[in-house]
Amino acid sequence: MLDSNSNEIMKIDHYIFKAQYPKKTNQYILNRYFKHQFYKYSIYEIRNDKKTIAVFVTRICKFNKKTAIRIVDYFGKNQDFHHGKYLFRYLLQKNNSEFLDIYSYGIPKLNLAKSGLDNVEKYKKDKIIIPNYFEPFLKENIKIRYAFKTSKKMEKKVRLFKADSDMDRPNILK
Repeated sequence: MLDSNSNEIMKIDHYIFKAQYPKKTNQYILNRYFKHQFYKYSIYEIRNDKKTIAVFVTRICKFNKKTAIRIVDYFGKNQDFHHGKYLFRYLLQKNNSEFLDIYSYGIPKLNLAKSGLDNVEKYKKDKIIIPNYFEPFLKENIKIRYAFKTSKKMEKKVRLFKADSDMDRPNILK
């Protein structure tokens, strides 16, 4: 896990950000996650032969002494997403969490499946609920609508995650 030491973050290999659009940077990670005024994020770097191949950004949500793990961002190639499989298992066990989720666009379903993740739609008939809102808690599945404008050339590189919008922000009613 990377800590908020900016030197450590700046050492993440720059090529890892080239696999997606919109483009992000080491500075983006520092400002968006480590300097966030409300949430505490954890950033996990997956390395292979001293080379960064994937970076996962997570956050823990709590409700009634139960926890859920959110993958709010990912950096790396789509085909390397499956390397998160062991990280996901570790985080679920370590935190004794109910579930781990990801809201994403642009990671192929096959790559998500190789990581051990499943689409909640598959369990609709079983009435399984993966809540999106924890502040305040809302026990229901929701569909997230999104739009993104880009050139045809960049279309295949577009990847969106929960933290790319205002979906990963405090939503507390007063």
